[in-house]
Amino acid sequence: MIVEVDLSTDPGTLGVAEAADLERFHVRVSGAVDRPDRSRELDAALRSASAGWMVPPGGIEGAAPGGGDVMIATTWICSERAGQATEWVERFEAMVSYARSKGWTDPNGMAIQGHVEWE
Repeated sequence: MIVEVDLSTDPGTLGVAEAADLERFHVRVSGAVDRPDRSRELDAALRSASAGWMVPPGGIEGAAPGGGDVMIATTWICSERAGQATEWVERFEAMVSYARSKGWTDPNGMAIQGHVEWE
């Protein structure tokens, strides 16, 4: 699964691509590759959409330190994929459970950590 963020608009547009691929998870960001404030812009876009936030440099409890990672709200992902079959929901829950076992979620398990790929 890929969370796509386009920062060529303000505050940015977000969506989910390759939702059936629950074996991997990352965030692909376009439209800001050369901008010095791109991390702040990404954080603002995620927060504006209630989709998540950038992991701060020191990390957060229950998640690995930042360095280009974000936390994406599981409720946002589910709202973007509303209407998915029960099988998809079960597979998504299993993905979140696996991430939790590896320490890749927030302390409440309500957000999953994803690495950012800048395009």
